[in-house]
Amino acid sequence: MVRRVVTGIKNGKSIIVKDDEVTNIDHPFSVAPDHVLHNMWETGSDEEDPTERPLSILPPKDGTNLRIIDFPPDATFIHKLGNSPLPGADAKSNRHPLMHKTPTIDYIIILSGEIHLIMDEGETLLKPFDVVIQRETNHAWSNRSKVNCRMAAILIAST
Repeated sequence: MVRRVVTGIKNGKSIIVKDDEVTNIDHPFSVAPDHVLHNMWETGSDEEDPTERPLSILPPKDGTNLRIIDFPPDATFIHKLGNSPLPGADAKSNRHPLMHKTPTIDYIIILSGEIHLIMDEGETLLKPFDVVIQRETNHAWSNRSKVNCRMAAILIAST
């Protein structure tokens, strides 16, 4: 469960508009088996609760997405992937089957577990409270542990 508290204004006073469990969840995440994506909030639309519409990987033009993503251990899903690269993937890279890039600036915060950030050249192990600033670069996430890794991801449309 992921709890979400949304604030607002009513009659000139600040109020809590929603205090609930996130319900717009892509499970399993459509392009990555066994991954879970919790859609927390989105900017760039006029909807009262923009998370109630169908999930989109990218934020709206000039908008943002806030997500909580659960990454299972690679050993539990890699064998389920085909040979087709992800949308936006650089087909020349074969470092990880989920290599991809998006036209976004992403702020990633590791909340629990650990995960490797793989780049075209090099990689690094990330642990709780490490922060990544992802700037439209080809990358993949590889969980080589035996437990899920949970991260918060804020995607900002950049093009």
